[in-house]
Amino acid sequence: LKLRSHQSVAAVSFSAFRGDAAKPCVLIKPAGLSGLSGKFNVRLLAAPPADLFPLARFRPSRNNVRVAGVTDIALQPPTPTYNTAVVEDLRMVHHLELLHSEFAQCSALAET
Repeated sequence: LKLRSHQSVAAVSFSAFRGDAAKPCVLIKPAGLSGLSGKFNVRLLAAPPADLFPLARFRPSRNNVRVAGVTDIALQPPTPTYNTAVVEDLRMVHHLELLHSEFAQCSALAET
């Protein structure tokens, strides 16, 4: 990665977002920021487009992980944990935009 050779980057590595190996992220440790180095990291997260799949496909009662050898879809168990994780990814950008607009309107959080 060319990012590793940039003067403001101390290290670049991969990490599991919140410990979930199915959600890899790039972890960037900054360098040379007037004593701020080591006090924070930057995580780059991959987010699919929100309209990649219809949200109805991820209802808690639906199955989205097929069990090998089971051909009858009606016999496949629901996968609510997996479905929630996918919806979290699909809604990540929308959630970030919502938080940004709400924080921007909060005078108590204004930068001084």
